[in-house]
Amino acid sequence: MKKSQITMFVILGMVLLIGFIILTAIIRNTSPPKGNIQEILKQLQTGSVKNHVTTCILQTSMDGLESLGANGGVIYNFEAGTIPFEDKILGRDYLNYTYLNKPYFVDYALKRNTLCENVSYKIPDYPCLDTPFNRLTFIYNEECLFNSFYSAYDGFFGQNNMSKLCYIARESTCEGYAKGIELALTLQKQLEDYIANTLPLCIDLSAFSSRLDANITVEAEPVVESTIHNSDILVVVKYPVKINFKGQDPITTVVDYQVNLNIRLGLMYNFIYNLYSRDSKNIDFNLNNEFISSSFWRQGLELKKINNPCTTCPRPYYHDDIVEVLDRSSMVKGRPFLFRTAVENRKPALDKLEDVNIDLKNTNFVNIRLNGYDPDDTGLTYYFLSLGKGEVQCAGAGGLPAGAVPSGGTGWCESDARVSGEKGELVHPGLLWMPIDRVDIGSHEVGVLVIDDSGLFDYQFFRINITDSSMNNPPSEQCIDECILEACSDYAGEADQCKAHCYHPSCQLELCDVTSIKASGKNPYKDCSMWCFHAANACNIWCDEHYVGPKCFPPGDNVNKKKCRQCAYGIMHSGEREKHVDCSTINSKAACINNMPNCFWVEEEHNNFVGACFNDTSLNNTKFRAYIITE
Repeated sequence: MKKSQITMFVILGMVLLIGFIILTAIIRNTSPPKGNIQEILKQLQTGSVKNHVTTCILQTSMDGLESLGANGGVIYNFEAGTIPFEDKILGRDYLNYTYLNKPYFVDYALKRNTLCENVSYKIPDYPCLDTPFNRLTFIYNEECLFNSFYSAYDGFFGQNNMSKLCYIARESTCEGYAKGIELALTLQKQLEDYIANTLPLCIDLSAFSSRLDANITVEAEPVVESTIHNSDILVVVKYPVKINFKGQDPITTVVDYQVNLNIRLGLMYNFIYNLYSRDSKNIDFNLNNEFISSSFWRQGLELKKINNPCTTCPRPYYHDDIVEVLDRSSMVKGRPFLFRTAVENRKPALDKLEDVNIDLKNTNFVNIRLNGYDPDDTGLTYYFLSLGKGEVQCAGAGGLPAGAVPSGGTGWCESDARVSGEKGELVHPGLLWMPIDRVDIGSHEVGVLVIDDSGLFDYQFFRINITDSSMNNPPSEQCIDECILEACSDYAGEADQCKAHCYHPSCQLELCDVTSIKASGKNPYKDCSMWCFHAANACNIWCDEHYVGPKCFPPGDNVNKKKCRQCAYGIMHSGEREKHVDCSTINSKAACINNMPNCFWVEEEHNNFVGACFNDTSLNNTKFRAYIITE
């Protein structure tokens, strides 16, 4: 072989060798070290990067839970949530509440029922026309149970408006009533959105990039899913991550992270929802005293009710309440988990008052238990609204017949101090009590009004019918109606007034001849005074069976004239109404209040709470959210 050929082969070999070396270097420089990739993935999945990310998940989760609880299950958009605050209205959607100089806008959990048409807010029909409380559950189940997906958990005294816990179409451990048909409004979805919105602000991977000799960045928004149990919350985050090596194409991977929160959100929600469901069905359910009876109560759960927390709110929201539930077994940012909700101020209600029949043979007292309740558990004041035994009988204009005295102690006049106070409030709250005697025989129309601490009210009228079965000849209703009320109640009248009734069999002792009676100079009411006989019979203790009354025989000298006339006069006027003040002509608040209980000063929502004076018999003309002002 020639020398020149050998030289050529040597040069060619050297070129190939140099090219191989260069190619190897290029490949080595363009491929990330296998060990670096494994280290980075390890840090992302189990190492320091994972610790950083899960710490941020824990922090943002706790921040979200704190906001959810503080606002009643709502995270507003100004807090990095998704619920638009600008669409909300004070008193309709939220209640202002300030704690430690920080304002909160607390979502209403319990408001008046607008889904059941059987619920009436008109006075005195509230809550259901002519229905005793023990029938309400039956009526609601028959008429309103299927009005909505959640109506089974509402009642005549409220509608549960809590945001739902979980989405109905997603697998979860939530109870049926806790599942919502609107995904975005559930606590579950709101918490997930909050974590997704705030997590990127917490995570910083720049320090890990320099240490691992690669640029590690977040590729897209995290996907967050939560599962809420009674005892804890599982938060799973799927995070797309991009790994860049210098001068090379990036590597993208999705890393799964999960955090378990020892927060009993499911239990707390079920506990609160159950309490409001019971409160909406049972007017006598007391949140403060009976929360421990819930089947969802567990050790560590506490409840506190805050009355009238919004001191700057206008009426009617001024009287709405805040309910706080605390879980000492669930710590959020070093403090027991707090869930706060708002409750609308609701009307008090009187259980149905039936007409009462009282026989003097068995008792000398009216003793009627008044079952009034305030669903918000505030104090109640009862007022007596008797229509009285006549203006004259109650010492009003016109005076009394000679020898008679005001009934005073009979109790049918609203001024009777043994029954009611200066403004008509009952001396014995929740109890209509008064002494009675034969002077009270007859049918008496009375009313009872109940007012809660805010001024919301309810009232009813009914009759108390008093008889005495021990009497040999008790007063005849026919005789009283025909002879007494129409003819003889006008004690200044003439005999002709009684003539039309004189021939009724129940009212005459013998044929009535007014002309002959006048001519003879006899008392013109003698033969037309069966009512006097009945009155005397009822009052024979004092009247000695004499006929007594205006234009009738005066009793004998041996008879207690004052007692006799008082007794007989009461029976004669037993069906008359006391003449009340015309409250509609009173424009002064002070003057109206001074005439209680004939008059009541009422401020109504529908006219921006401009007050007006109402008669006690016309309170049914008020509109929803009418307040009685007593001072």
